[in-house]
Amino acid sequence: VFWQGSTRGDISRDQFVDDLLRPAYEAIKAVDPSALVVGPDVDRTDELEQVLQREAQRNTRLFDVIAFHALRHGGWSDPAQFDNEWLVGNRSLKNVMELYGKGRPLWIAELG
Repeated sequence: VFWQGSTRGDISRDQFVDDLLRPAYEAIKAVDPSALVVGPDVDRTDELEQVLQREAQRNTRLFDVIAFHALRHGGWSDPAQFDNEWLVGNRSLKNVMELYGKGRPLWIAELG
C-alpha cells in the first residue's frame, strides 16, 4: 500500500513537516507498518533539500519513498530536460538524494 500526502500550500515549511508530514507518517505506520509513505511531493530541488534537512534535524522519518515532480510549474516541460535537473549544480537532485535520501528510492512523479 502506498500513501502520498499533500503539497505544502500556504503553510510554513516547519508547519508542513511538524503539523502535516510527521503526524501523517506516524498515523499511517501505526495502522499499517508495511505501508510505504511517498513524499514530499515538491517540484524544486531546493525545496526538497529543505524538507529533507528538517527531517534529518528532527531525527525522524517522513517518507519511505522520495517523490519529486520533475516537470516544474515554472521551468521546463520536456522530460528530456530531467538530465539537467538530475546532474547540474550543488543542489542537483542527484546531490540532494546522496546527502539526504538515506538509500530510499526516488519516484519521479510525472515520468512514471
